[in-house]
Amino acid sequence: MEKKNYNIYIIGRPNVGKSSLFNCLIDKKFSITSPKPNTTKENLYILDGNIKIVDTPGINESFLFKYISFNEVYFDNNIFLFLIEKLKLTYLDNVLLNFLKKNKLNVIILINKIDLLKNKLLLLDQILYLKEKYNFENIIPISIKKNININILKEILFKTNNFTNFISSTNIK
Repeated sequence: MEKKNYNIYIIGRPNVGKSSLFNCLIDKKFSITSPKPNTTKENLYILDGNIKIVDTPGINESFLFKYISFNEVYFDNNIFLFLIEKLKLTYLDNVLLNFLKKNKLNVIILINKIDLLKNKLLLLDQILYLKEKYNFENIIPISIKKNININILKEILFKTNNFTNFISSTNIK
């Protein structure tokens, strides 16, 4: 398969694990992780010269229009990793979701911190709810801390190299 140049943007509200995911994807401790909101300003890492991964600051409403609108994000060769936490969809998550929907962007939603869920069956309800809200390329429950389903995400991002043929089923541990 021919390799394409593409950009991966890690987006979400503050403190959902964006920088931790960034470090996990590049297999290096490159981005600072902190419980303090707004630690990340922006980190960029280029893999093999053709894949650009961007760790974005925590989303707020002004960020959407300043950052996303002016950073070459309307091209088909971009994918957004939208990180949410467990079963919570906050006001900011919904604002971001509406922006993504309006602009018809390629999005994989990642439900982080599933290792903290006592009842994993609640995850199924959340996945069905998210499927109704947006036509995501994929919905993947993960735990960055416990390395759950990170290999599935890497497989999708780095091996298939074709966002229109993402695996549609989700493997839940």
